[in-house]
Amino acid sequence: MNPEATEYYVGNQLTVTRQVAFTSVMKRPDGKNRSCVIDVTLAVNGIPVVTAECGVWNSNCNCGRKTSYEFATRY
Repeated sequence: MNPEATEYYVGNQLTVTRQVAFTSVMKRPDGKNRSCVIDVTLAVNGIPVVTAECGVWNSNCNCGRKTSYEFATRY
């Protein structure tokens, strides 16, 4: 890398954050905004660039995981 690119590269900060809570613009049936939690967020210089929903996606399980998958894929 050239010296200028190296300077920018060193200046970047990668942050891994687990369980980021936020309020969605989507409404619940009672009219209030949904409260959501993202399992993992990767941010570069404070700007989120990757989010991940962690879990086991097993369609044979009746324990709510399919609902979590459907919720995660709406975004």
